[in-house]
Amino acid sequence: MALVLHTGKTNKNAYKALIAAEYTGVQVELAQNFEMGVSNKTPEFLKMNPIGKVPVLETADGPIFESNAIARYVTHWKPDNPLFGSSQIEYGHIEQWIDFASLEIDANILNWFRPRIGHAVYLPPVLHTGKTNKNAYKALIAAEYTGVQVELAQNFEMGVSNKTPEFLKMNPIGKVPVLETADGPIFESNAIARYGETLALVLHTGKTNKNAYKALIAAEYTGVQVELAQNFEMGVSNKTPEFLKMNPIGKVPVLETADGPIFESNAIARYVTHWKPDNPLFGSSQIEYGHIEQWIDFASLEIDANILNWFRPRIGHAVYLPPVLHAGKTNKNVYKTLIAAEYTGVQVELAQNFEMGVSNKTPEFLKMNPIGKVPVLETADGPIFESNAIARYVTHWKPDNPLFGSSQIEYGHIEQWIDFASLEIDANILNWFRPRIGHAVYLPPAEEAAISALKRALGALNTHLASNTYLVGHAVTLADIIMTCNLYLGFILLMTKSFTAEFPHVERYFWTMVNQPNFKKILGEVKQTVAVLPVPSAKKPSQPKEAAKPKPKDEPKKEAKKEKEASKPKAGADEEEDEAPKPKPKNPLDLLPPSKMILDEWKRLYSNTKSNFREVAIKGFWDMYDPEGYSLWFCDYKYNDENTVSFVTLNKVGGFLQRMDLARKYAFGKMLVIGSEPPFKVKGLWLFRGQEIPQFILDECYDMELYDWKKVDIADESQKERVSQMIEDQEPFEGEALLDAKCFK
Repeated sequence: MALVLHTGKTNKNAYKALIAAEYTGVQVELAQNFEMGVSNKTPEFLKMNPIGKVPVLETADGPIFESNAIARYVTHWKPDNPLFGSSQIEYGHIEQWIDFASLEIDANILNWFRPRIGHAVYLPPVLHTGKTNKNAYKALIAAEYTGVQVELAQNFEMGVSNKTPEFLKMNPIGKVPVLETADGPIFESNAIARYGETLALVLHTGKTNKNAYKALIAAEYTGVQVELAQNFEMGVSNKTPEFLKMNPIGKVPVLETADGPIFESNAIARYVTHWKPDNPLFGSSQIEYGHIEQWIDFASLEIDANILNWFRPRIGHAVYLPPVLHAGKTNKNVYKTLIAAEYTGVQVELAQNFEMGVSNKTPEFLKMNPIGKVPVLETADGPIFESNAIARYVTHWKPDNPLFGSSQIEYGHIEQWIDFASLEIDANILNWFRPRIGHAVYLPPAEEAAISALKRALGALNTHLASNTYLVGHAVTLADIIMTCNLYLGFILLMTKSFTAEFPHVERYFWTMVNQPNFKKILGEVKQTVAVLPVPSAKKPSQPKEAAKPKPKDEPKKEAKKEKEASKPKAGADEEEDEAPKPKPKNPLDLLPPSKMILDEWKRLYSNTKSNFREVAIKGFWDMYDPEGYSLWFCDYKYNDENTVSFVTLNKVGGFLQRMDLARKYAFGKMLVIGSEPPFKVKGLWLFRGQEIPQFILDECYDMELYDWKKVDIADESQKERVSQMIEDQEPFEGEALLDAKCFK
């Protein structure tokens, strides 16, 4: 079966897989007649991705969603694909920039883009700063433009000629000297100067020494017999007086010849190769010989030297400096790497005395990550940032690590759930969490949207875990580590038992994971929060009360009082006396003429009527209703076409009623969610004290502007009957089924 990509043709996330497929040589087909908003809502599509996001790659082994996971899966079809780099550190940096592109670039572009195409409520940004702040100028000037203009400095000079483009064409790493010949350049000084010939017999070295292999393989090609010294023991034989006469620093290998010894492995290999006149191992021309020597030196100075710097500390021949993770000890993104390191058997140390907000703003830290985000992993080869990239890098230290699965499709699914954990779980938990710790402005509608999106994601995760112990396969993988760490913040600070009870399989999964030995070693005992982290108080600190001017005749009394007060224990040096509470201003509605309608009596009648509702409650309402003291209002939600998910719509209405609590003394309301299929309609009826919608409600409850409001004309019998039907929750209402009815009383 061909790989089929289900998505629209112009989706930039689809381009990732298609371009990777071109480089890799894999055939990926686009699903025929795919229509966004239709094809991705079919039962067939939702079986592949239960939240309906595109793209999805359909494979013979099952579907894969999340665009980065799909691109990685396609790239993995080619063994040692250069798209994954040519070294461990390059792989780490590739993963670093993939995550950076997703979390820092794509996420912010989408936050800018979606409201402009109607996929989110457009809230223009508000810049809280002084007008003369140079950091404000950045945003204000950027707002004048619709794109980013980048200019290159004119006549830019690196400073030295060996860094010019012309020079780098001759030697891509910019080293000198370079010999320019009619046939092309040669770099590496030894290659330029080298010539000669020599010979060999006995090779003094261990049998498994890679430097010995150079001479032995060259001897096989050349037809020269080279013997290994008998009973050679590294650490003993190379310290004897006989050996030290051949190489006074005791390094192996040494080639013993009739004409004398030769040391240094490349010199020995050249010597053996020279035994055959015009040996093709030296090339077929002078320039080829020069290039052969060039790459021999490159292999020694740039490849071998760096591999040895990595290798020697790991066998105790040099001080081993394990990678250092710069972040606070309780950061859940740090836990990803530390747990992965436990499973992989890699030593990772935490930076000493790291202080968030201080250490990550130092010049040293900003050289490792210029935007100051944590964590950053400092390695011998350079730094890596973005927590998922760091966890992948650490996991890659173990060849064929089971944390990456046992097959190509498992690897694809692991990457899929890593991206899901980041984009659907972590992003929404953080959108809920940050305003509650004062790191973002607290906006109830934004929080409601985040919670709704989180519940949607948890629902999809719960469905998957209903038949799976782990996210992929039958053992812990990197996907489980990252998913659990992303859920961790929610469980300990936001998601109470009543919240997570809706997702029993997610609960079971989370507690299973955090009690695994390698998880528990890092996380310790995990306890679920009993209350949602509170919103920071906006209350201003009280001002000290101004002392009254003393009267001369009261001086003795005041002095005595001061002495008495001085003898009392003080509560604290910084404690201030609270001002006397000022009388609360009356609500304008309390100043209206008395009404014959007692609102609480109507609410009691509504609540206590269990049968004959029309005859008892509705009749009672119209008997009590005072059109001079109260007014009735219909409201219709302006954006019903957005109400495509039932529980999100119900949450939206529930949030509105919760925020209307400030009007409970002056209002009664009914909110109906109408329809058996999406999009659902939201309509309401409200009874307010007075003849207009109270101004304080319009000022304080932002939901009011999301509805169209129309005052009820009770002289119109059809409008009056509509009021009765809405109070009664009559079904069908206006020809449609009721999904739910909520009452504010």
